[in-house]
Amino acid sequence: MACSPVTPGKVKTIATVSSLRLANYPDTPTLIEAGFDGLAMDAPTVVAFPIGIDPAIVKKLGAALKVASTDPAMIKISEAIKMPIKYMNAEQATKLASTSKGDIAETLQAIGYEQQ
Repeated sequence: MACSPVTPGKVKTIATVSSLRLANYPDTPTLIEAGFDGLAMDAPTVVAFPIGIDPAIVKKLGAALKVASTDPAMIKISEAIKMPIKYMNAEQATKLASTSKGDIAETLQAIGYEQQ
């Protein structure tokens, strides 16, 4: 098990919530691997826009992000911080956000969370 970089030697990471093992903790299983089927939440970084934004702006920034995702300097940074780049276009990111909302609600219900 990996020790937390925040509190080395004091806190052990016993499982990750993400669907895949984390690069910083390659020996730490996911909750799914630990027997909690379907219990995973990935936390991607996304660029969001307000409703009604000019689609041309979304398209232009999307193209720039796609180029950046393959830039050797950006890849080097992503490897150094152990955060892989997974480019998604606007349609894919919108679908992920919609799916994630439902997944989070299901997870909160499964653990018995009640909003205070």
